[in-house]
Amino acid sequence: MRCGCLLRTGVGAISLAGAAWAQADASPPAGGQSTTTNPETPLVRVTTRLVQLNVTARDHHGKPIPGLTKEDFVVTDQGKERKISVFRMESTLPTPGPPAKLMPRNQFSNRVDRQSQVPTSVTVVLIDSLNTPFKDQARARHQVLQFLRQIRPEDRIALYSMSARGIRVIHDFTNNSGALMTALARTMPELSRDLTDTERDQINLEERVDYNSPLEGFAADSRDAEATFFARDRVLNTCTVMKVLANHLASISGRKNLVWVSGGFPISFGFGDPAVENPLRNHFSEMYNEYIEDASRAMGSANVAVYPVDARGLFGLPLFDASKQIRMNQGTRQPSPEMIHVDHRNFDTMNYLADLTGGKAFYNTNDINGAIRKAIDDSAITYTLGYYTAEEDWDQKFHRIKVKVRRSGVSVRTKKGYFASSERTPSAKELARATYDAMWSPLDASNIGLSAQIDPSPGIALASRITALVDPLDLTFQQTAGRFNGSADVVIAQLTKRGKRIADKKGTINLALKPETYQAIVKDGLRFTEDLKLDRETESVRLVVVDRGTGAVGTLTMPVLAQDKSGAAVQQH
Repeated sequence: MRCGCLLRTGVGAISLAGAAWAQADASPPAGGQSTTTNPETPLVRVTTRLVQLNVTARDHHGKPIPGLTKEDFVVTDQGKERKISVFRMESTLPTPGPPAKLMPRNQFSNRVDRQSQVPTSVTVVLIDSLNTPFKDQARARHQVLQFLRQIRPEDRIALYSMSARGIRVIHDFTNNSGALMTALARTMPELSRDLTDTERDQINLEERVDYNSPLEGFAADSRDAEATFFARDRVLNTCTVMKVLANHLASISGRKNLVWVSGGFPISFGFGDPAVENPLRNHFSEMYNEYIEDASRAMGSANVAVYPVDARGLFGLPLFDASKQIRMNQGTRQPSPEMIHVDHRNFDTMNYLADLTGGKAFYNTNDINGAIRKAIDDSAITYTLGYYTAEEDWDQKFHRIKVKVRRSGVSVRTKKGYFASSERTPSAKELARATYDAMWSPLDASNIGLSAQIDPSPGIALASRITALVDPLDLTFQQTAGRFNGSADVVIAQLTKRGKRIADKKGTINLALKPETYQAIVKDGLRFTEDLKLDRETESVRLVVVDRGTGAVGTLTMPVLAQDKSGAAVQQH
């Protein structure tokens, strides 16, 4: 998509007010599909899928290795060697180049790497209040501040937080240490009721219960149900945040690191890989498997490497923890087993998630600052490898990937695999849910590339004209009866400073394009315009585009101020 360049296509500008609307066949960067068609031969469709990996390679001293070539790598998918079709080496080391071109003040894009000079690697530090005990949050935040004091010019860091209320942007990508520290200092630790009540009820459940007593049995069952309820909230909220982050980072090329500073997670991600040993399977795995696999698939498709960092610091035996009540075995009068062993379940979860995505887990250490630095340094030199798979290999299973280097003494790390699951056509309920989630997410989704320009409306007083450009390669078209057909839902909402929606415009674009028109849209983009009568309380306008064929979402939030007396909207950045 051509950021900030609004081009008229062969189909002309589409107005949302009177439109039936469109969509186009996509070729996502990982696990996506590429469609080759001959306009003169209708109903001919050859589909392949591109799988991309981001690989780190280090020598026996742990130092990154530059200069490897495509021929040095061997990639196997389910044990079958694949031909590497995409290859590039990327480095975060600073290189001289032209200064970043800033977009004009009235033009916007949802592609993060086109908003500023983002290097080949970006890092999100996610501070998790939802799954972290309150007493551990202060220490973790102090360590994050220590890290921010020493970030380097080549670093691009974003600070986000996660709580029961969802995800919040503390500060988006920058290498400005002072700005990041100031933004973090303005936030405060949050008490997670879900976590507090889960821990309290888990302690109660560990107590000896006389189930021969109807009263004690009923009380234990009630505590069990309450603990499950709070754990459920944590699971669903965490999965939602992971999907939102994946959708936000999907369009950025190169290495994407998610440093997740957390006290742990109730259950493990990604139960689709039977080859990965997972000791954490319990009754939750069946209840929430769908949510967990959706989050895992989103992170894998976006090529985000997860680096869990345990916010609880160095572990000692619970027996010597003054904050815990010592429980004794009633028969031997000795400390119960859980008091003399460290609980490794969260460590297993962290290792599992890191291995699945190509990251690394850090736990049982007080050096959170150093762990974040190591996660970023992991991206100093990386290699992107891509290979194509045929449609018949897309078998709805988890595919295990192995990468080797034809040199001795080289260790590599990448994600363990991907879910080869085709995107089915979403139901009306699922499309409505995708639109609702996109509308309220604090982060723009970039699975569908959008750019837009806001100008004073030439025909309506106190109104603005939005001219938007949709990247057609992020949409899906089906070729039938000699035409390219597609459909997308569009919402343009006005939001106040507190996030209240005060006005919506909705429409559906349905297109049936001749081959020459389709080719023009592929070349120039899908363009539409809309005049908005802006409310005086409007602070931002959010554009949402949802592909009806796949449910893929693109959103773009454009800040505006109240109109001046001439009726022109005043933009802010």
